[in-house]
Amino acid sequence: MIEMNFSNKKKPLVEVRRNDPIKVFRAALEQQLEVVAHELIGETFTIQRRRYSHGKPTTVAVPVRKWYWSDGGEYYLVLRYSSQKVQIHGYESIRCGETLDHVQATLNRIAEALDEQDEDVLAALDDAYQRTRWKKFTSVQS
Repeated sequence: MIEMNFSNKKKPLVEVRRNDPIKVFRAALEQQLEVVAHELIGETFTIQRRRYSHGKPTTVAVPVRKWYWSDGGEYYLVLRYSSQKVQIHGYESIRCGETLDHVQATLNRIAEALDEQDEDVLAALDDAYQRTRWKKFTSVQS
């Protein structure tokens, strides 16, 4: 029989660090405000994305996906955290108004609510954040 000093001690789990969801959402809000501002002057807001062609990286200007749309003469807005919808009071969208200025005002009001630590917005953001998390693994061993 092999003689060693055996133990049942396991390697500790490593916690995967994630960015602060409020900072991530605020950055996305600011990007959407840029989209609206560019559309008001008749331009398309683009960001640079890295693409690979034959193994070589290149950058490509890609238009940002809008959170808002027009339907029946009114603009509506869907807030997003990553791929998830941020549903405030369980509603998927926000009715903004008839012009892009109303969309801009609505986005600014959401940003102000973040600054004021509004409970409804923070709860909806936390719910969207939780839906982006992996369900199977809470932490990863390395």
